[in-house]
Parts: sequence; C-alpha cells; structure tokens
Amino acid sequence: MKRFLIYIIGMLCMLSSCVKENFSLRDSFQEEGGIYAVRGNETLFDFNENTCQWSYIPSAKVFKIFDDNYSNWLIFDCKGADLIVGATFDANLEWTIPRDLRELKNVSFQLMKIVDGVYYFWSSTHNIALRLRME
Repeated sequence: MKRFLIYIIGMLCMLSSCVKENFSLRDSFQEEGGIYAVRGNETLFDFNENTCQWSYIPSAKVFKIFDDNYSNWLIFDCKGADLIVGATFDANLEWTIPRDLRELKNVSFQLMKIVDGVYYFWSSTHNIALRLRME
C-alpha cells in the first residue's frame, strides 16, 4: 500500500509539471519580425528600439537584450549550439522582473526560422517564444 501511494504521488507530481504546448502562440510569434520574448501570456522582455539594445556573442552563441540603463535584461545562452533552422538544443535563459531575477536552465528549444537576421526560437515544453536579432 505504501509503495502504491508513493507511485500515485509521483505520478501526480509528473502530471502537474506538464505544460500543454500553446500552438496559437507558436504560430503567431512566427508571423512578425523584431525582437520579442514571451512565455505563455507573460512578457519576459518588452523591447523598445528607442530605449533598448541587443547584442550577440558569436563565439559563445549568447543573445542579450537590455534597456539602456541595464536595469531590465534577458540573456539567452545557446551553449554553443549549431544555430541552423530545425535544430533542437538545450539552452539557459535568464531575465529580470521588478526586484528579482528569473532563470531556466537546460530548456529545450528549436530554431524555427531565420528571417532578415532575426532568429525565431520556440520551446514547446515551456511555451517560450523568442525572436532575437543576430545581425
């Protein structure tokens, strides 16, 4: 009986950690250009061309977006992955929220497409949509 309860509790934990892929978010983020970072309904970074900057470190495959005073930022570390369309890889993501720092490690992403120097990354397990500029 004790093993059965442990099994049930373990299964409930696994089921509660599952995130259903948001196909409408995945499809809609691919329709536009520009820099963009969201997770589900949460904006991870609100990029404004007049008050924000972006950078890309080719040797490390790290994307950064930040506001002019560096109080809000997002770092997407692809850990040296081959950034070709269709590639799937694990990456680390860090971003700021008011008075705190958020971080996700070893998240699976897919590079959906590249258009005019903008890279479209999607994580189906976390419903994260990133449009980040390299060029």
